[in-house]
This record gives sequence, C-alpha cells and structure tokens, in this order.
Amino acid sequence: KDMKLNDNIMFPYPVKGIADNVISPPIEVEITDESTVSEYIFRINVISLNDEDIQKLIDEDKAVYACEISCSYTMLLRSVLNKQGNFRIRLPRKRVGKRIDFTIAVLAKEQIDNYTNKNFHPDFLNQGFVFNLNPGEVLAKVSTFHVDADITYEKLKAIESILVVRRHFSQD
Repeated sequence: KDMKLNDNIMFPYPVKGIADNVISPPIEVEITDESTVSEYIFRINVISLNDEDIQKLIDEDKAVYACEISCSYTMLLRSVLNKQGNFRIRLPRKRVGKRIDFTIAVLAKEQIDNYTNKNFHPDFLNQGFVFNLNPGEVLAKVSTFHVDADITYEKLKAIESILVVRRHFSQD
C-alpha cells in the first residue's frame, strides 16, 4: 500500500505534522543529495522529532521511522525502516524516471492501545480522547519531497548497447 501523506489527508486520530492536531515544534530533518552520474543517493537525517511521547514509543520499539520511495513511471516501490531516523537511499538512475517521491513518517510497529500524547490539540486532550492504533498506522509525518529524475543519459546508453550507429557515405 502506498503511503501518500499530503496536507489534505485526514486521519481518524491526531497525527503530528498533519493539520494542527498535535501541537509541538516542527520536526527537524536534513536532506542531502549525494547523487552521482550513475545513481541517485539521498541522505535523510531526522535531527529532532520534537515530540517526547512519540520518541518514547520509538525508544520502546513500539514505533519506527519509515522512508517510502516510489516512482510511478517505473513502478518502483521501496520501504526502509529504522529506529534512528537516518536513511541513505541509493537508486540506480536506470531504475527510475520522471519523478521520485519520498515520504518519511513514524509508524506504529505493533498494536498501541490507549494512545494519547500530551501535545494533542486541546480539542482531543481536554476531552480525554485515547486511540487504539494498529501496526503500520502513522504517528507522525516527518517529511515528503520529490525529485525530478532525468533518464536521458541512461536512455542513450541503453540504445547504444542495442544499436551501432555508423556514418554512411552515399556516392551520387
């Protein structure tokens, strides 16, 4: 299942980074492009989640950072999970084209019963709302971004391996 998290999506429970349902400082993330001629390389580091309750769930191994990479042009879909929020994503240029979408989020690793967060919007917090979350459900939207992938170079190299182009001189 594709993890498309844009600002218009709504969840039946508060998610940090979407709307104002969780009120705390924004998540700090650093994204570095280290791409080469033959592959895209992106380093994604979450510097600070700025949410103690979600960080505690990660520390207790109940939640995890996830980075989903998708390219609808080549049907590539890859998910990488880790506890630290540090990713080094490597994609051969010949495996992607047109646009590469990245979504970084914090997901529940297991069933989380009676989830609450001291940073919930007062509409949830003052009413005493708690939520039962299933594995894979989103706790925080860390970042979404896309890269325009240019595959012209790879296309030319692929054609070169199939065809041999020679100059032809005609005698008139």
